[in-house]
Amino acid sequence: MKKILFLVAVFLILSRASGFSEQRIIPVIFSSELVAYNNTFDGFKNFLDEKNISVQISKFNISKDTPDAILSWIRKNNPPLVFTVGTRASKFAKENITDIPVVFGAVLDPAELKGVNITGVSMDIPVDINLTEIKRIFPGRRKIGVVYSQKTIHLYKEIQQCCEKLNFQLTGRMIKEEKELPVALKEISWRIDFLLMVPDSDIYFPKSIEYLLLESLRKRFIVIGMSSFYTKSGALISFECDYRDLGNQAGEIALRLLNGERPADIGFSRPRKARTSFNLITAERLNIRIPQSFIKEAADVFEE
Repeated sequence: MKKILFLVAVFLILSRASGFSEQRIIPVIFSSELVAYNNTFDGFKNFLDEKNISVQISKFNISKDTPDAILSWIRKNNPPLVFTVGTRASKFAKENITDIPVVFGAVLDPAELKGVNITGVSMDIPVDINLTEIKRIFPGRRKIGVVYSQKTIHLYKEIQQCCEKLNFQLTGRMIKEEKELPVALKEISWRIDFLLMVPDSDIYFPKSIEYLLLESLRKRFIVIGMSSFYTKSGALISFECDYRDLGNQAGEIALRLLNGERPADIGFSRPRKARTSFNLITAERLNIRIPQSFIKEAADVFEE
């Protein structure tokens, strides 16, 4: 009997040491059913699986499940952390969950999510990654234009620092609203090789984006978009995060929380990998040749 008890005790100690402790339940709250969000979740779950972290996932969708149902489940199960995917789900967690760590993924601007129990990975690619790639793909072009508002002045300052470091010439125009975009483009279009879009809903929405893309063809400058959606719509090139790897990053953060670290000590992260997309029709209209080596590297290429 003593031998059996001893073996059981040894098994429990070894199982905890190797990560095979009792299975934990983690709720994952999605903002919607976008493919990018599902890829983020896949990366998150795959990372935990590879680390032999035994977890059971309970999925919720903020566009389908009621807030009461989600919060009731969380109160009943008291999970070790909550994983949110997308801005809507993450804002919901910030407003309603204060006593459980929250890890977010695929959020465009995490500034509104600051809280002592919140950490995660945004989806905005660091500017230095974008500009380093631009320098590599278009080595003879150095003139960058940016139109921004008070809302994104912090991004403009970051772009300014990166341009100085990478030897780009920067021309910026701050505007208050979308209707000022035509004047801003008229002022800077003749001075730039590229227009670098920034995530600013005060400036960019469907009609203003359509105008920008038409102007880029008329005035012969390259639009650098924020995702393959913009490339497909007519931007010559865009950069976006690798959503699976972003999920891996969120999984790494979740593991740190499960091991006892605090969200406030971890902070927010940005994606470490970027995906490139090209629009070859736009390239042809601008009389720009993209080397085949870069086209082969791209995640998406639009040519029809």
